[in-house]
Amino acid sequence: MIEAMRTRETPEDRPVRVPGGDKHPSLAATMRAKTAPGQLELIQRLMNTARPGLADRLADPSKLKSWLVRYNLMTDEIPVQPGDVALVQSFRSLLRSFILQTASDAETEALNALVAKVRPKVVFCTGTSIALEGDTNSIDGVLSQLLAIVAQASMSGDLKRLRLCKNPECGRTFYDRSKNNNGVWCSMMTCGNKLNARTYRTRKTISNDEET
Repeated sequence: MIEAMRTRETPEDRPVRVPGGDKHPSLAATMRAKTAPGQLELIQRLMNTARPGLADRLADPSKLKSWLVRYNLMTDEIPVQPGDVALVQSFRSLLRSFILQTASDAETEALNALVAKVRPKVVFCTGTSIALEGDTNSIDGVLSQLLAIVAQASMSGDLKRLRLCKNPECGRTFYDRSKNNNGVWCSMMTCGNKLNARTYRTRKTISNDEET
């Protein structure tokens, strides 16, 4: 199966500035606890390649191939076509809806049709364990690998802990480790405090308007 690669610093890893001007440690460091365990982290990273206000990190064949090679999902020799970009973007969107439990019947049917197309294979391992696998020789193989991770995370119960940050300007997918699985912020420092302060100001404005 797949192991996500640790690579050079990306824009998302660099220090973040928040209102007040104080420089916080890197977002990646402060959110380490919100990173999904094991291979599920790769699904989390896939979902975070498209977020509000940021360029799609899989927007063209070159970017898609770079991302796939970076995470050992595809070998560098395999070509990536524009149609592959559209397929992966569609898969990402359908998968996000499914994982966040917002998928319509049509989206669920489309995801099932995609599974039938890529056909991940069942592999019997040592002992009594069974795994789903895909190859690294095509986009269909890539999607098979990702679907295998999703299937295993669903069986372990980890999949339901992937959540979407409540800050609409963020849209980051995070792994919720709270006891009741009811976390709403990817980071209280960068999103929770910001939204809570905004809500407070709105309520105070309404209260002042009602008093005048």
